[in-house]
Amino acid sequence: MPCRSLTFAVRIRNALSFRSFVDLRFHMLRTTLLPSPSRRAAYRIAIAAMVMLATWIAYNDDVDGNLDLFHAGERLAHYDALTAGKLPFRDIFVQHGFGENIVKPWLACRRLGPSVESLRRIGENAFIPRGVLPPLGVAAVLLAAASLARRAWIVAVLAIALSTTWCEATDRHALGFLSLACTGRFITTRRRGWLIASGVTAGLAALYSLDVGVYVLAATALWIVLDALMRRSRRIAATRVIGAFACGVGIALLPFLAWCLYEGIAADLGRNVYVQLFMRSEVLPMAYPRPTWNATLPFIDGALGFAETSLLFVLLPLSVAGLASITLIAIARRARVRAGRRSDARATAAVRPGGDNANRPRPKHPLTRGALTPPGPSRLALAVACALCFWAGVVGRPDAWHVAYAMPALLLAAGVAWDNIGRIASSRRLRITLGAWLMLLLAGLAWLGDGGTIGRRWLGRESRYLPSYLQRAGRELAACALPRVGRVHIEPRQAGYVAGLVKHIQRLTPPDGEFLDLTNQSLLYFLAQRGCPTRFYSLAHAGASPRLQAQLLEELRARPRPPACVVRFTAPIGDAGAIRAFIDERYECDAVIGPIEVMRRRTITPKS
Repeated sequence: MPCRSLTFAVRIRNALSFRSFVDLRFHMLRTTLLPSPSRRAAYRIAIAAMVMLATWIAYNDDVDGNLDLFHAGERLAHYDALTAGKLPFRDIFVQHGFGENIVKPWLACRRLGPSVESLRRIGENAFIPRGVLPPLGVAAVLLAAASLARRAWIVAVLAIALSTTWCEATDRHALGFLSLACTGRFITTRRRGWLIASGVTAGLAALYSLDVGVYVLAATALWIVLDALMRRSRRIAATRVIGAFACGVGIALLPFLAWCLYEGIAADLGRNVYVQLFMRSEVLPMAYPRPTWNATLPFIDGALGFAETSLLFVLLPLSVAGLASITLIAIARRARVRAGRRSDARATAAVRPGGDNANRPRPKHPLTRGALTPPGPSRLALAVACALCFWAGVVGRPDAWHVAYAMPALLLAAGVAWDNIGRIASSRRLRITLGAWLMLLLAGLAWLGDGGTIGRRWLGRESRYLPSYLQRAGRELAACALPRVGRVHIEPRQAGYVAGLVKHIQRLTPPDGEFLDLTNQSLLYFLAQRGCPTRFYSLAHAGASPRLQAQLLEELRARPRPPACVVRFTAPIGDAGAIRAFIDERYECDAVIGPIEVMRRRTITPKS
């Protein structure tokens, strides 16, 4: 009897302790002052505020700076050809995507006037993102993070990382990450409409920027397989998920494919896509960088160079591969646990037939049939699959800028992984180690990115990877009188150089004529208002590929008359031997401007 009284007294003391009192009061305040719908509304308001703040930080309305004759030319060189009725894919090689290279620059020039300023105000995303559209990529990444993560602070940390590290999230990413956000909502709600919306946005992403669309489509396909492995009715669930997603992709792509068939450019579209996807290493062969120590440099510079290459091309892919391995192990473990539970359930049903099935609640939606897995591992599988697919693009084009292009997917995967850290690492010591490793990587990326967008906007720092002719430190910019440049201030030295080239091209070429640029400065077509005799507006689009160079030369030979003017480097660089021999046979030098040679067609051309 005394023992029972003592036990009862201890329970009363624990119930009336300060900690229990505080927990009870906090629970009452949370449930009365901030009920569940209000908490959801507060979460959404916090996410919306973070998205708007990060988008505002990423917005760059400064249109001044030297002309990027190559990347701006990829968007504007064929504007006059489009207005004249020429068609993409057949008459114009599309480098990145139909929306990025055709629709966006055409709408910019139609709405704001044909000028470089118009493109910069709408959205220029090469080297220096500026304009209205590029910040949409940051907003889409944060929406994907809010859809795949449960905690608002993870979205806040991701917003800080996007704004301070070596990361490039632009309008080319926007539709792809919106697709991931819709897939994340499907994982949470299992509503088919979200999956159809995911397919629609993935298809539109492929139309806007082909590589992003392909990465997202491949990541979603990989996620469907992994998600099916974690569910009971694998074949049924995967079939219905694939059907809903494919329906959305068809809604986005079929009208465009129908237009291509109507215009008779479906075969040209196929050849263009083949070059974009399967000939990247042939067009621009690049070896994967290896960390090396340059002994000719001072010790500090050599160490920094070694650390830079190691971080970008070794530590990042190893981290992604490790995260993928841990995710697969977690999925396999969960699938094994589910299989064990199914065998136990069958044994119980054999002993007591109908007892387990009679009380089982029926699912509200066909897609939830057999859904035994909580959404956390499925979200993590999607994020890691996206990171792996984006890093495949870095393997094809291994340079610092393509690492920055893949960083939004890597940061998203890191955020979702930390949101599921309890499922990945059960040990507290392991969680601390993973967190310290992540913080170390973010610090290194902030150092390489020179503060990212915040460093550029408030600290006046330029990226160390920015080409020298685009850097503004120590340069005086002035208004440019060149037509089709707009109210853009550029360096007077570049203005004189471009004006000299445009003047000679216009003097040698009639207003409706064509000239050939072999210097990868295809913006000259737009500034001189002249056409291109081939569909390759830049020699870099044919690159080092013998097949594409042969096609370029074949299109030149097929012309009734060679173009009136050719622009090339004085030294034998940037063009192939066969093309250079063709030019030497039919053209003679008219002027030399810096390293550029402007050539006119000979009066008597040899027979070919």
